[in-house]
Amino acid sequence: MSLSQQVSSIGIRIVYDPIAGAGVVTYNIVFSSVVATPVNFTIGLLPGSNITVLNVTSSDGTPLPYFHDQQANVVAVLLNNTSGFTLTYSIRDLMTPLVPGSYSVTLDTSAMPGSVSVDIYVPGLYNVSCVGLPCSTRLDFSSNTTSIHVDGRGILILTLTVYTQGAAPPTTPPTTTSPAITATTTGPQTTAPAPTTPTQSPAATTTPPTTQGGPLATPALVAIVLAVLVVLGVIGVVLARKRA
Repeated sequence: MSLSQQVSSIGIRIVYDPIAGAGVVTYNIVFSSVVATPVNFTIGLLPGSNITVLNVTSSDGTPLPYFHDQQANVVAVLLNNTSGFTLTYSIRDLMTPLVPGSYSVTLDTSAMPGSVSVDIYVPGLYNVSCVGLPCSTRLDFSSNTTSIHVDGRGILILTLTVYTQGAAPPTTPPTTTSPAITATTTGPQTTAPAPTTPTQSPAATTTPPTTQGGPLATPALVAIVLAVLVVLGVIGVVLARKRA
């Protein structure tokens, strides 16, 4: 049995910033049994540029010797008495810009042995579409990170588009009903009885002086007539006494 057939699983972890165009890739390769004798194991790397191997360690953390073939884009690791190893390398230009705010990446894991899973972490919030393999996406608003998980081997095409929150504000404010309520309540209060009372008050104030003026004028006239009669009576009495 070849060493590739003894691979149980390969977990690929990608942390990549599409705006900066740089990231770090980690392979965690586990074998079904311990590799007891020294043997070379070759694994292909993801397509990109400026790939630099950062470290290669066994499952217990021991550094392992390796050779990076840049032309073939593979790494050969010398294994001995280990059940797995971890390979970490930096990469640039993994994703291709499509339009401002949109990026694409193609991952081909069809030639990798064992069961393959891929976890991608991208700073920022993005809408993600997957073609070729099923994937699940999670947007973490607290850490401003987009997480993508993919299971299975094959060719995967991912497209990322910047997530926008423009749809949220129109759904939250139900303010269209409150102005209608205030408009209907204030309308009747301003137009109800205010105009009618001022028009009736002048009629009430103009009529009383005409009704009270007549009674007051007749006693005065009577008093004047009586006073004249009294004076005439006194004059008559005086004249009568002088004649006598």
